[in-house]
Amino acid sequence: MILQIIISGITMGCIYAMVGFGFALVFNSSQIMNFAQGEFLMLGAMMHYTGTVVLKLPFIVSLLLSLVTISLVAVLIEALAINPLRRKGASIVMMVCSFISFSIIFKNLAEVIWGKYPLVIQGFFSQEIFNLGNSSIQSQSVAVIGAAVVSMFLLWYFFSKTMFGMALVASAFNPKMAHLCGVNVRGMIITSFILSGASSALAGVVVGPISFVSSFIGFDLGIKGFCAAAIGGMGSPVGAIIGGLLLGLLEAVLGVYISTAYSTIMAFIILLVVLYVRPQGILGVSSR
Repeated sequence: MILQIIISGITMGCIYAMVGFGFALVFNSSQIMNFAQGEFLMLGAMMHYTGTVVLKLPFIVSLLLSLVTISLVAVLIEALAINPLRRKGASIVMMVCSFISFSIIFKNLAEVIWGKYPLVIQGFFSQEIFNLGNSSIQSQSVAVIGAAVVSMFLLWYFFSKTMFGMALVASAFNPKMAHLCGVNVRGMIITSFILSGASSALAGVVVGPISFVSSFIGFDLGIKGFCAAAIGGMGSPVGAIIGGLLLGLLEAVLGVYISTAYSTIMAFIILLVVLYVRPQGILGVSSR
């Protein structure tokens, strides 16, 4: 039973971490909260449904289609919602409102295109269940954890071992100095949007076989991803991973011993407790 709770918590924590990672990437590069991040996940899952069920594409081809499509959507948002407003000197509040507007647009478009009813999408593995003692583990949970570990490792390697990744980190840390050193700061911002879109799209592809897919899934998981990023420290991608896992594990425990009906409420309670103790988040840097 305990093992099953831990696996369930880590599985959902990995989903929250991938969405939270997207929040952290965009915030690092632009200092803005992308509240359309949850819709990236929803659209990624919907595109994967279209690829595997409607177009009958192989799983890998459909996965790549989802990642590329949502990455392009993220670039479109940066081009239409962020760059024009930034050039006109708009406040961060107005940019956040623009993100929220796109979130509502994507949700309603998804209802028009795919309908309001939950859809079932194909997982990487068949829906097998493994028995370990008194615990039952879904094979799709292995896929979720594996996808999160591989994607986070690749992103870590990109940021710490490649010149382009280190340039992106530098432009996020000090855009003016990076520009003086010859770094294309706008290109770095676009790259962060591409990576954030791909990360959430991957989360949508792997979570679909577990929780089904509808136009509403983006809101709930987007909120949890935001909480994960804030708990870990909004400027820290590693903090988003820690925050996601912590949130997933606590939710799993509380869901078993209290009720799953309070999972969203508990996410915010945990967020408030962490921020009360450490306002900048677990790995965040204080502004003072």
